[in-house]
Amino acid sequence: MSNDLKKNQSIKMDYDELVTPILICAMVSPVFGYFMVNLFGISFDTVGTYGDFIGGSTVPFLTTITILYIYQTNNLQREQLKVQKSEFSLLQQEMESTKEALQDQSKTTKMQRFENSFFIQIKELRDAKKEIVVDSNDTLWGSTALTTYKDIMSMIQKTFYTKLHQKIEASGDELFSISEKGNKKEYYEFYGELMSAAINESGLYSIESIPNFLYHINRSMQLIYHYKYIMDEWEMTFYLEYLYKEITKDTINLVLFDMCLHGPNKSIIKELNFDQFADTAYYKSSRVDFRLINYILYEDSDLKVN
Repeated sequence: MSNDLKKNQSIKMDYDELVTPILICAMVSPVFGYFMVNLFGISFDTVGTYGDFIGGSTVPFLTTITILYIYQTNNLQREQLKVQKSEFSLLQQEMESTKEALQDQSKTTKMQRFENSFFIQIKELRDAKKEIVVDSNDTLWGSTALTTYKDIMSMIQKTFYTKLHQKIEASGDELFSISEKGNKKEYYEFYGELMSAAINESGLYSIESIPNFLYHINRSMQLIYHYKYIMDEWEMTFYLEYLYKEITKDTINLVLFDMCLHGPNKSIIKELNFDQFADTAYYKSSRVDFRLINYILYEDSDLKVN
């Protein structure tokens, strides 16, 4: 670009060199004609012819100068437009860079706010787990060897499955009859009622601190759901796995079943795909259990379960 500007500058200097002598000639020619008339006695008829000659010979030069100036001006304007376009492009890049920096700064601020709230919930979740251990000594088990959260929740989950299998065996004929009709909704409504009754009889609600424990799980999921739009996929996966590890594998199925049958956040479980953490390999589980959860989350979220 600098070479082009230098070239234009050199062209401009050449034009200026032509302008000066042509203007001098244009100014001198009338004086020359005057002296020709007064000193040499040339007639006006001859002067008229001379004037026509001067006019005819001068105008093309002046016209040429005008055209050259117009051409030069056009070139300069084109160069200026190129420079302006280049500057505008640089400005756009700078604006994009500033926009990205502001977006990153905004995300960082929001993520800091999310992390503060999330880990507060995790702390309260851990405190609730400790309370479960303390409160379990006042339940029907009394003082037993179940002195850890994992042992207590594992026992409740085993009790749940035992109760569920008993109810399925007792209602086997009715389940089979509904299955023969091919009415999927009626079948899952009935199966959901059996599962709901088994949860109620498992001892899940016999410990006072467990509802608080479930509440903080829901709160943590709500936080992740609320901030998911600013997270990359790996970030959301990280926090969901973090929550899952706090719930533990020994408790996840019971918590998922309870949240899908009794909880208010079925849509959040679906949006976060939190059912991916279900322990489908659990030795007492049935494929129907997980098909029920899949049906509630992805086919009929309004399924009525008493």
